Amino acid sequence: MVKKRPVIVVYRHRYNSKLVSVVPISTTKPYPIKEFHVETRDGFRQLYLDNKKSWVKCDILNTVSLERLHLIRNKSDGTRSSPNVGADFLIKIKEAIRKEYRL
Repeated sequence: MVKKRPVIVVYRHRYNSKLVSVVPISTTKPYPIKEFHVETRDGFRQLYLDNKKSWVKCDILNTVSLERLHLIRNKSDGTRSSPNVGADFLIKIKEAIRKEYRL
């Protein structure tokens, strides 16, 4: 995955405050869908992803610099922000990461 794409920040680096771990969001349906693929929620899709069905691909965990990240555009009003996906959805994503990486 080399293009610009939305990601979800899942962890901050323990010792370097400029690094975070992220998982990508993709509109390409995984085949087959595995336990480490998490479908995004309707409300999040409507606000930020043109209401396109999409998946968080928890098998592609990357550590990146905060400088490489950009705020996401809200499709309804054009503002840019760093949206919160919600604690319960973030827990679901982290569980999928643990399953994939056996943490």
